[in-house]
Amino acid sequence: MSARTPPKIGNPRTRWRVATLSLVYVLMGIHLAHWQLNERTLAPLELNEVMHTLELGVVTAGFLFMCVATLSVLFFGRFFCSWGCHILALEDLAAWLLAKARIRPKLVRSRALLLVPSMAMAYMFIWPQLRRAAEHFVPELVPENLRMPEFEWRVLADGEGWASFITTDYARNLPGPGITVLTFVVVGFLMVWVLGTRAFCRLACPYGALFAGADKLAPGKIVLRGPCTGCGHCTAACASHIRVHEETRAFGQVHDSACLKDLDCVAACPEGSLRFGFTTPALFHRAQAEKPQRRFDLSLGEDLLAGVVFVFALFAFRGLYGLLPFLLALAMGGIAAAAAVVLWRVLRHGNAVLGRRTLKKDGRLSGVGSVAVLAASALLLLSAHSAWMRWHEWKGLSGLTELGAVQGSEARPIAEATIAHFDLCARFGLAARDLRDQQCLSAAAAVADAGLARAALVRMTRRTPEDARLWRALGEAEACRGDGAASRSALEEAVRREPSFASWHDLGAVALAQGDVVAALQALENANRLQPQDEHTLALLALARTRR
Repeated sequence: MSARTPPKIGNPRTRWRVATLSLVYVLMGIHLAHWQLNERTLAPLELNEVMHTLELGVVTAGFLFMCVATLSVLFFGRFFCSWGCHILALEDLAAWLLAKARIRPKLVRSRALLLVPSMAMAYMFIWPQLRRAAEHFVPELVPENLRMPEFEWRVLADGEGWASFITTDYARNLPGPGITVLTFVVVGFLMVWVLGTRAFCRLACPYGALFAGADKLAPGKIVLRGPCTGCGHCTAACASHIRVHEETRAFGQVHDSACLKDLDCVAACPEGSLRFGFTTPALFHRAQAEKPQRRFDLSLGEDLLAGVVFVFALFAFRGLYGLLPFLLALAMGGIAAAAAVVLWRVLRHGNAVLGRRTLKKDGRLSGVGSVAVLAASALLLLSAHSAWMRWHEWKGLSGLTELGAVQGSEARPIAEATIAHFDLCARFGLAARDLRDQQCLSAAAAVADAGLARAALVRMTRRTPEDARLWRALGEAEACRGDGAASRSALEEAVRREPSFASWHDLGAVALAQGDVVAALQALENANRLQPQDEHTLALLALARTRR
């Protein structure tokens, strides 16, 4: 473990970088305001849209932004990461605030977690191309229902869906406010506290892995232009945990592609010997002296444990409840891996240390150790619960897929099993219950079973009683079951919530079937006022008047 001193805000270069990163958020706010004022705006520059471009050929604003950023890295090195990334702004802010609270996050050097960014980058950018190649050259290995959509380079207009350049739906590809805040807290702050400064950049970011590869071809480097005394001030100032004085001694430049070119080391050099300049790219540069040895804080066994827990947590959290995005799942996986190592050390050793804090001494937990054990245990239990939920979600979604391929008597047991999985998610899950219930409805609709549908609708109306559409759907389900009284009660609630044509019409039909001609006439006349030309309403009205 090693500490880094956050750069002082008084440093002119740091002030410029803080101003630049703050401007990123100002521009995001202006973009949002433009959409609210004009109801149409440029689509948000989401880098994850690159996946859709590589899979479908749809050229998006996010894809073009990613291309421009990558080209800048190929020439200048990773300036974009430290001067233009909103996540790094949060990470550096977290490190600064923790330092103000006299908390110095300790770097966790893990062999397993260092592989994560490259693996995530390969999954996002390389795997789709391998799948498409497999479909083309060995189609018998890829089932028909798992094949990728047809690839065609194209630009979509505003009315053609999620990938147009101009949109009326600013948040179409963005997580909701709650998930956005959670992502910022976990990725920007909690991960820094647990794994060290710029932990997400080092141990999770797939874009960072792509930029790191491009950086090896970039001539723009931090270079040594004067005498070096080996004082280590530059290394102490580097929030990316690079051994700058050793790198420059070996290569005459900062060779490590983790260098984000924030220029903190340049400002920290007392001899003024470091500069940003253009030189031979790292890929073609040979060491002039002995290369710095990479150091790790975890044993091979601990790294294996961290890797296994990370993979488990990633699959548990990714897409959980239809809410958690990939980058947040990567961060949660890294934190869960660190929690597992903390518990392992506490349980296995008589003495255990985390950073400068003693967790266990002579076989006894300290106060800090007790808190750390409780927090780590809670996170791992949450991971296990999430994996349980994800398994049931997967089984339920698999059931919905099966229902699309079967008919008749074979469909009902599949629908019942599917609904049982989604029902368990709705009862024991921590979020997104409406989504689970909507999937229950889909399964019930596939076998036209009003009884199965009713159970889901009852739960949904209890949670969101203001939604008139749910009450109307419940009324229809009760009518299909032959319970006229329950159907009428649900439809009356729908009319009370929102007196729409459909609700008035259905209420009139049910009242007429029950023989309540007065109520039927009132409801049907209200429906007729809303849609005077509807033939079915006119026919029901005529029938009700003959019975009056």
